Amino acid sequence: MKPFAPLAIAAAALAAQGAAPEPGDTVRLALQDVLVSAMRASPLVHVERLDVDIARRYVRESLCAYEPDLSLSFSREADLDHGDLGAPRTGMGLSVEQATPGGGAIAAEAEVNRPSRTGGPRHGATTALTFTQALLQGGGLRTSLAPVRAARLDLALRQEELAAYAARLLADTERAYWELYLAMREADIRQQALDLARRLLYESEERLRVGALAPLELASVKAEVASREKDVIDARTALDQKRYRLVYLAADSTLLRWESAVAPGDSPGPQLPAEPLETHLAAAFELRPDLRQARLMLAKGELEVWRTRNGILPRLDFYVSLGGTSYAATFADALTHADSGAYAVGAGFTLSAPATNGAARQRFARARFTREQLQESIVNLERLVQLEVRSAVAETARARQWVLAAGSALALQQEKLAAEQQKLAAGKSTLYQVLQAQRDLTAAQLDDARGRVGLATAVTDLHLKEGTLLEHRGVKGF
Repeated sequence: MKPFAPLAIAAAALAAQGAAPEPGDTVRLALQDVLVSAMRASPLVHVERLDVDIARRYVRESLCAYEPDLSLSFSREADLDHGDLGAPRTGMGLSVEQATPGGGAIAAEAEVNRPSRTGGPRHGATTALTFTQALLQGGGLRTSLAPVRAARLDLALRQEELAAYAARLLADTERAYWELYLAMREADIRQQALDLARRLLYESEERLRVGALAPLELASVKAEVASREKDVIDARTALDQKRYRLVYLAADSTLLRWESAVAPGDSPGPQLPAEPLETHLAAAFELRPDLRQARLMLAKGELEVWRTRNGILPRLDFYVSLGGTSYAATFADALTHADSGAYAVGAGFTLSAPATNGAARQRFARARFTREQLQESIVNLERLVQLEVRSAVAETARARQWVLAAGSALALQQEKLAAEQQKLAAGKSTLYQVLQAQRDLTAAQLDDARGRVGLATAVTDLHLKEGTLLEHRGVKGF
């Protein structure tokens, strides 16, 4: 399997970065770096690649059926007559047999022997050349090459399975990357909210000292600080869990470790403009690995139908044979027919068939039912592709609108908090209203971060559903 070209270049760049980071160091990685690490380190990717290599060997094995078969023999015999051992006879033979792609076979053989009789020629040579061709069962290129075609279809299936697994791995790794980014943003936002509450608590305590604040109003601020401290603890725990998930998917001893403090180096940026639904559907029907696998399985089913239909036919073979026998005083002269010789030419047909051929007919019927199943499966899979792609396009459109709305809401909540703080300083607002404005701002910040991550993951999912994720990530070699 060839490496993934663009990712392979990035892998070389990562290897050149130097020694692995020490535990506790923060590892800031770009998304492309993480994808490289996942593709390079995943044991299951290696397993899928080995499946492709195994299937490739099956193709080569099927082609070896047309290699010539050589046979060399040597014998030494003697007659036993009333307990007396006669003169020994020496024989040597060479034969070559090879199957032809059209369902035939060519066989050539030569044998030289030295008779035990005395007088007359003492050495003999026999040569023969035979060609056999199946005319009905087993005849024709389509039937005889069926094992080779089946092996090649299996190889294509394994390659599509590898492509499908690689796409799923990339999608899972991207989701884990953006989930870690979101967890870090949430931890930061929660910490900022806690800092705001603590600053408000400090200011309130100062106002209490000068008598500008009633003691009862301070309780709500302290309760809010305690609540936000719990939010920070939960956010940091979630951050560790997301980090473990990413390290698992992109684990590479030269890049990431379980102890590594991983931090995304990228942030969700603006996505490409939306494309028409028909474009996504056309790509899915052409490139989806599972749909391509189903079509390959149908091709195997068609091949099996043809093979089993051919198996119903009787066996009718045509053969032609050329042969000759010669005698001479020496082996060399016998081979060249020096003294005398006899030649023979033969041709004919052989016909054989079972009485009912019931087993072959049942195999043919089973193959037709299997083909019908595969055809119905493709129809259902095409409907499923329609559903998944349309749903992914709708989710992407929703995510785009959400990002715009969340951005506007965030700007308004920032203005609202600033206004409440100014009103509090002027004595026209309360601590509760300021705390509420802070909570609203925190919610808006989280919505904005979730919206941006949601759009990035929605686009990734759309590319996965339409079968173009590998292409968009520059992965080649399938």
